[in-house]
Amino acid sequence: MNLGGWWHRLGDRNTVTSWSWILTLPFAITLMTNYYLCTGFRDVALMSVGALLTHCVVGIMLLITRELLRARPSPWPALVAFAVIGATRPFVLDATTAGLDLPVDPRPMLVRVALNTVCSVVLLSLIGLLVGALRERIELQRSLLASRSALAMQQVRDRYRLDEVRLHCRHELERRIAAVMGTVAYTELEGAQGAALLRRISDEIVRPMSHRLFRETSRLAEAPRREARPTFVRMTARDRVAGVVRSVEAAPLYGPVVAYTVLTAIYLFVTYGVVFALVQIAVGFAILVLGNLAAVKVVRAESPLARIVSLTAAYGLGALTSSAVTYVLLAVFGYTPIFYLSVMVVYPLVALIICLIRAADLQRRDEEQQLRAALSEQAREASRIHGELNANRRRLAGLLHSSVQGELIVASWLSGDHSSVDVAGTLTRIFEEIENSVPGSTDRHGDSDARSRIDEVLAVWRYAIPIDSSVDDAVSALAPAGSVRLDAVVHVLSEGLTNAVKHGIGGPVGVEIGCSQTGSLVVQISSPGTLPAVGDSGIGLASIAAVVSSVTLVQRSRDVLLTAVLD
Repeated sequence: MNLGGWWHRLGDRNTVTSWSWILTLPFAITLMTNYYLCTGFRDVALMSVGALLTHCVVGIMLLITRELLRARPSPWPALVAFAVIGATRPFVLDATTAGLDLPVDPRPMLVRVALNTVCSVVLLSLIGLLVGALRERIELQRSLLASRSALAMQQVRDRYRLDEVRLHCRHELERRIAAVMGTVAYTELEGAQGAALLRRISDEIVRPMSHRLFRETSRLAEAPRREARPTFVRMTARDRVAGVVRSVEAAPLYGPVVAYTVLTAIYLFVTYGVVFALVQIAVGFAILVLGNLAAVKVVRAESPLARIVSLTAAYGLGALTSSAVTYVLLAVFGYTPIFYLSVMVVYPLVALIICLIRAADLQRRDEEQQLRAALSEQAREASRIHGELNANRRRLAGLLHSSVQGELIVASWLSGDHSSVDVAGTLTRIFEEIENSVPGSTDRHGDSDARSRIDEVLAVWRYAIPIDSSVDDAVSALAPAGSVRLDAVVHVLSEGLTNAVKHGIGGPVGVEIGCSQTGSLVVQISSPGTLPAVGDSGIGLASIAAVVSSVTLVQRSRDVLLTAVLD
């Protein structure tokens, strides 16, 4: 029983609601009305009308209290307002009954004010706590379910985009190349004109497209997230109450007993005196605590409904025992024995309200843990898919920027001025390479060792540029076949050699792949030229940085030196 949490909750926007009026209505027109002064059915009917009119005035006062608490939410103003409502009620009831020509309660007004004040403070506070606990649980559940719904929607979008990005890339590339091919004559597909056409496709279509793919990925990763509108999740009545009902357990031993004792203490003191009141309070307190202890031990039904019925019966039995003992004590002390049937209603109700408040709090904490765990897992999955989408876009960007451009450049260089160039065949191979880049596809080099894959890459590039290479024998052990590290080495080579061709000034390119003293792989590519300005060519360095531990690009004498380290 978290009294501190309940105290801080008292005074918030849920302290006074329409339920404050609705749930106190049965007490207002039954227990809190002077039916014992009525002499006939007509008087009983008029007294009921008077009680209802009085409760309507209480409702107006509750509306005023709600506005005051909105301006200054705090427990103390709430308690003071409830006390004022309770203290005012006897005066309103007397005025109403007098207007209906009914007898007025002859008891001292101070006693009636004290009784109504205590009842108002206790019952309205309990109702406010119950409504607040239930609403907090519902709002938390709706918020977390809305977040899960938004994440699930993002997952669906990312999965769809993940499936479509490769197909869209190929279709867009085909469309743009077809547009260029439609503007050239058949004779331009041979010799130097064919080579120039391939170079044009590389520079005007493939390269800008790779940069656009890369930039779109970078914007997705770096752009700040906008605050999304909350998704509305409709919750049924079953969603609202089922969890709380399932969590209902016996109330704390002392909570409902203390609340009920506060309700009845003033009446006992002013009606029967201090001695009887103290004895009755002590005996009644002990009986009700023992009854609560029995409820904790006995009520273990699996069905929530059966558990609530059993708890109601247990609390009702405790109240019945307490009333019977009160009857006996009244006779012993010389008072007229009265069997207080009101105890049979008030005490079980107070106990069940506390049970529901506790159940709502427990259910809220349990659901918060479960939903947060599920939300966290879903967020990780969405993040993984989003990362996979970005990685796939980066891979396509790298494929276009390095392999596709490289093949176009090599094909154009091999053609020369008099050699024929197979433009259609080159483009067909490019489209097949993009088609085979589907995520999760089997790498055709998966079974090749490091030396073989590196030699294959260098062999292709030697058709275009002179390469002086040196590969340490230990590379095969540090980058085994099918490993991520080997894929990274190949990516660095493809990207570095592409940039060497595009941005170099001619001359041999040096490639050195070795191992450092710390066991890291080091790939160095040097080419004659001048370090390019930061700008459009930055995709190459960023693409390499994404797969290695560190990368540098520096000017060394007349060469540009690219160094990539893989830990």
